[in-house]
Amino acid sequence: MVLPFSWVNVRGDRALISGHGAQEPDGSLAVPFGVVGDDVTLDETGLSARKVGLSMLGSG
Repeated sequence: MVLPFSWVNVRGDRALISGHGAQEPDGSLAVPFGVVGDDVTLDETGLSARKVGLSMLGSG
């Protein structure tokens, strides 16, 4: 996939990060998807947030 923007742009001492979602270690999108409380539990959202953070760190 070719995107019209860079995932990470460094400007001075800041990194501007965009376009990240939760990913599995193999690079595939992490599931579940849905509305918190209806389709996704609060614990699952915490795990997804962790995976987003790791994805962001891995793209730097």
